[in-house]
This record gives sequence, C-alpha cells and structure tokens, in this order.
Amino acid sequence: MPMVNWDKIKDSEYTLIPDGDYAVIVQEVVEKNAKTGIMYWDVEFMISDGDFAGHKLHDKLFFSEKALNRVKMACHRLGVNTTGEYDFQPHTLIGRTCILTVLTEEYRDNNNTTKQRNLVPYDGYKLDDSTTRGVSKPVDPKDDTSNLPF
Repeated sequence: MPMVNWDKIKDSEYTLIPDGDYAVIVQEVVEKNAKTGIMYWDVEFMISDGDFAGHKLHDKLFFSEKALNRVKMACHRLGVNTTGEYDFQPHTLIGRTCILTVLTEEYRDNNNTTKQRNLVPYDGYKLDDSTTRGVSKPVDPKDDTSNLPF
C-alpha cells in the first residue's frame, strides 16, 4: 500500500461554468460502455477563448438507435462529413472546434446533497464559423470530390 500525505494534496475544486455559448476544441474522446451495454463516447472539450479559457467540459454521445440523430448533428457541427457510410473512430473528433452551449443543472449526489453541474443540451453544438485552426467544415455532398476516381 503506498504512503500518501493527504496534507500535501490540494482539494479538487469543480469550476461551474456560467450558462452561455463557448468556443471549444475537442481534446479527448474515450469510448465507453453504459451499464445498459450501449456504447458511448465521453467527449472532453477545452474552452479556447474568454474568461474560462483552459477549463474543461464533457459531453456524452450515445450510439443507440434513438440517439444517433444527436450524434449526427453534433458531428456535423464539429465539421465531420455526415453523408454516406463512414467508419467512425473516436480520433476523428480530436482537434475539431465548435461553439458549445453550456447550461447548469441541479442534481442530488449519493449523499442526497443538492449540487450543480454543467451540461450540454440536446442541440448544444453550433458550427464555429470563425475558426482558424484548419479544421475542415462539412462538405456539401454535391461538392464532395473525395469519391472521384482521379
């Protein structure tokens, strides 16, 4: 068993981000399975501008039949081509940007204490038209030349 001096460890403080829209960049995507067996991605965003730059936010994208329309909407607004069939991998989202709407909700923890946390609403992803980070925007299918034989 390792020796730990708890007096030298700072308490973790959760920073509640005020409700609003924030420019974000995807930092990490971890594939997980819910207790129900449904696969989802835990997406970690970093706020890239403003007073809360550097703070992290999380959202979950569930790959159930009912939730795929939200996954498609979020991916489209992150600049992923959402037409046709696609072998979608978590790394596809890394480095992509969008404007994320953040809300605050109250919940009760395991000790029945009321707390607050941030959440991303169903339609909380918006295209980031001001990005200069080189991430491609969605391509209109009629303009997509990726399937041309030359």
